[in-house]
Amino acid sequence: MGLIRLQSSSLPSGSVLQVVQGIKTDYSYTTSSSFASSGLKASITPSSTSSKVLVTIHTLLGQSNYLKRIYLKLIGGNAATGYIGDDGTGVECSMAVTTRVSDAYGMIPVSLQYLDSPSTTSSTEYDLHWAVEANEGIMNRPQNLDANGAKTASTIVLQEIAG
Repeated sequence: MGLIRLQSSSLPSGSVLQVVQGIKTDYSYTTSSSFASSGLKASITPSSTSSKVLVTIHTLLGQSNYLKRIYLKLIGGNAATGYIGDDGTGVECSMAVTTRVSDAYGMIPVSLQYLDSPSTTSSTEYDLHWAVEANEGIMNRPQNLDANGAKTASTIVLQEIAG
């Protein structure tokens, strides 16, 4: 029996049409209170302007001062305008994290999901930006700083969803 290939236009709304993954395995840190790329990013080219893109991010974060915040902002598609909290005060971001882990090597898992409507068939990059309230924010802490630690990785998964 030969391979049967379905056209994406024949699949019902809500079907997953393609999946792309980006992975970040290197250690990084920021001391900046201004948003900049964390290096965790991936690109997808939607097959239709009616498609949605489901963005899923999993990372491990730490803060050198466990009482200070790490701010995360998803950039790409319409996420920059559609997934930013704004009540007129504070930092406009997708998520703020306070580790509350007093161990200097403490890391916490952080997940973030957003369903975007990019309305394009051009390549679209999604990039996790970050900033800190103060001190140092850390992603993927390497094991050589802590004998009991483990080298970690962060992922971003993009799924094109039929509209």
